[in-house]
Amino acid sequence: MTGRRTAIACCLAGVLATVGTAHAQTPTTTRRPVPHKQGEPRVTLTFSGGVESTAGSVADHIAIDRNVETETIDVKYPSTPGLLIDVGGRARVWKRLGFGVAVSHVTGSGTADITASVPHPFFFNQPRTVTGQADLSREETGIHVQVQYSIRASKNVQVVLGAGPSRIKLTQDVVTEVSVNETYPYDTATFRDAVTKGASTSVTGFNAGVDVTWSLTRNVGFGGLFRYARADADLDVRTDHTLTMKAGGVHAAAGVRFAF
Repeated sequence: MTGRRTAIACCLAGVLATVGTAHAQTPTTTRRPVPHKQGEPRVTLTFSGGVESTAGSVADHIAIDRNVETETIDVKYPSTPGLLIDVGGRARVWKRLGFGVAVSHVTGSGTADITASVPHPFFFNQPRTVTGQADLSREETGIHVQVQYSIRASKNVQVVLGAGPSRIKLTQDVVTEVSVNETYPYDTATFRDAVTKGASTSVTGFNAGVDVTWSLTRNVGFGGLFRYARADADLDVRTDHTLTMKAGGVHAAAGVRFAF
C-alpha cells in the first residue's frame, strides 16, 4: 500500500513538472493594436479663385435705318478670360457617391472691333466706312449642381468627378449703334464712339468637371478645380434684334478645402 502511494506521488510530480516546463517555454505573444482607419469625409467646403476662359468669340451684324437707307454695323466681341471666384460644398451620401453645389462669379472686360457702313446724307449708294473700338465688360453668376463620384487616389489625394445642370446669369455690354464725326459735304466720316448698353439674361445649361484635393491635415487641404460650364444665351440688343452668345466656359481655379 505504501509502495502504491509512493508511485502515484511520483507520477503526479512528473506531470506537474512537465506542465510547468512547457508553460515556461511557451513565448508570450503581444497583440498589436489595429490602427484606426480614417474614413472619407462626409461634408467638404471649397473656396477657390482662378480664371474662366470664355466659350469663343462672337460676331454681331446690325442693320439700322439711317438717311433713308440701311446702315450696317459689324461687331466682333472679345473673348478675353475673366476673373473667377468659386464657393461650393459637397456631401457624400452613399459609399463614393455624393452631391455638390457651387456658386461661381466671373468678371471680365475686353475691346470689341467695330466696322460700320454709314449712308451718305445726300446721295444714295455712297456709304462711308468707319472703324473703331469699344471697351466692353462682362459678368456671370452661375449655380452649378453635380452628381459626384469620389476616388481615393492615394492616402492624401482625393479626386472627385461630377456633372449636372447649371443656371447662369449673364450680363454683357452690347453695341447698339455708332456715332460718327462728319462735316459738309459729308463725303467722309470718322468713328467717334459706340453706343452701348448692358444686356442681361438667365439661362440653363450643363457642367462637368473634376476637383482634386491634397489633404494637409485631417480637416484642411489644398485643391484644384477644373470645370466646363455651357449655356446658350440670347441678349436683347435692339428692338427685334438679339445676339446669341455662349455663357460659361472653362473654369480653372485653386484654393482651400475644409473636410468634416
